Amino acid sequence: MKRDKNQEILWKVFNILTLVISAVGILATSLYNGFPLRAAIPGAVMSLLATGIFLLVINNEDQEGTIPMNGNLYPGRIFYPVFALQILSFASGFLPEFIVPFSAVCLLITFLDGFPAGAAAALMSAMISMIVLSESGPYFFLILFNSLLLSFIMKNRLKVRKETEYTPLFVWLILSIVLYSAVIIFFNVKITLQIAVLPLCGLFVDLIVVLIFLPKIREELVFKADDFYDEINDPEYSLLLKFKKQEKHEFERAIHTAYLSDRIADRIGADRRKAKVTAYYHRIGVLRGDQNQLAEKTLSMVREDEFPQEIIESLQEYWSLPGCRMSRETAVVFVADHVVAAIYEELHAHPDQKPEYSVIIAKTINSLLKTREIRESWLTLSDLEKMEKRLLGEKLYYDFLH
Repeated sequence: MKRDKNQEILWKVFNILTLVISAVGILATSLYNGFPLRAAIPGAVMSLLATGIFLLVINNEDQEGTIPMNGNLYPGRIFYPVFALQILSFASGFLPEFIVPFSAVCLLITFLDGFPAGAAAALMSAMISMIVLSESGPYFFLILFNSLLLSFIMKNRLKVRKETEYTPLFVWLILSIVLYSAVIIFFNVKITLQIAVLPLCGLFVDLIVVLIFLPKIREELVFKADDFYDEINDPEYSLLLKFKKQEKHEFERAIHTAYLSDRIADRIGADRRKAKVTAYYHRIGVLRGDQNQLAEKTLSMVREDEFPQEIIESLQEYWSLPGCRMSRETAVVFVADHVVAAIYEELHAHPDQKPEYSVIIAKTINSLLKTREIRESWLTLSDLEKMEKRLLGEKLYYDFLH
């Protein structure tokens, strides 16, 4: 997916700043605590390594289009939680141990950008905090385990349209306490009031952050988007009603393409909702006259209706605008539309004969394999094989195209 020029610059600045903050922060806190420079440099290198892994993960997730919130990773969406996590990691050197809510912030990153990003963020925060505190392995392991556990048990529940469930949070609390107790026993740590109370206070802080902030973010980023997707997928949506009334054939083509796109996306594990909406509106620009500059007209219309950015990007990919590489969902629509168009063409050429659907599908896919759009898309050979099987399995449906 393609960001505009300013966003791309911001994204590069974000990557550089994240690395710089990690290195400079470790050096500064080490020197502040009286460590010599030769002792601070190895810590800075370890911090850079953990931060580099985190950046590698989120850049890879972004490029492959696997960000769970749909659409690529805009800088503003990730800036604040990542910088907050880094600041909290450095602050842990000046605060009581286990008080910093690392787990909650890592959960937020998981929610926004996926479990791999959340796991990499947990590794980064645990590494920085351990270096700042000059702590050993158990401390590092406890921070990492608590963050990973919370992200893992909550990653799917955050998309459920209901109030935050308390059962998984309760499980997380119990497991965290059990693990901490096991570490104390294993390392024969002398029990003091501080050792007993501070971890419980830290868990409480994490819990407060999760219960107060994440539901609000979830409502804003997920459910409002879901409601709008439901609206534009509704055949009674104003733009689709206008499409049906003024361009009946184009509307039917879009309906058939959307059905097949939904089925294919389901088969290959792509985002069905994104594929279906893209299929409905990929030729909506015909409402503005002839098919000259159809891509520009289509994009103009969806922008005017304030469609989600990911759909605008998907349509840009469909029309092969410069710098746009087709996501799997867009490529699904591209293939489905060409199959529908090929069947329509055969029906028009031989109205009295039933088409050989398997021949048309095989011929169309073989032809598309030679195109730049499909060759450079994110589809794998396995995806293409599954797509062809799904298309061949829909032979009964093609009779509706008559």
